[in-house]
Amino acid sequence: KNILKAVEMAKDMQIFTIALTGEKQSKLSNIVNLSINVPSNETNHIQEMHIAIGQLICGVIEDRFFKK
Repeated sequence: KNILKAVEMAKDMQIFTIALTGEKQSKLSNIVNLSINVPSNETNHIQEMHIAIGQLICGVIEDRFFKK
């Protein structure tokens, strides 16, 4: 409930929202601007992919804004 409320508040503030989720569509994946869905229903696989996706996003941001 808290995550959904936070996303709703962010959307009210016109903040772009992103969620990392599993394969199944959820209320969260339907209300964010960008939903990155891992194609699995296995919790441990979803969590492992979320870690990899987070590292990839951080790497892209570092290259884009901080690479010398």
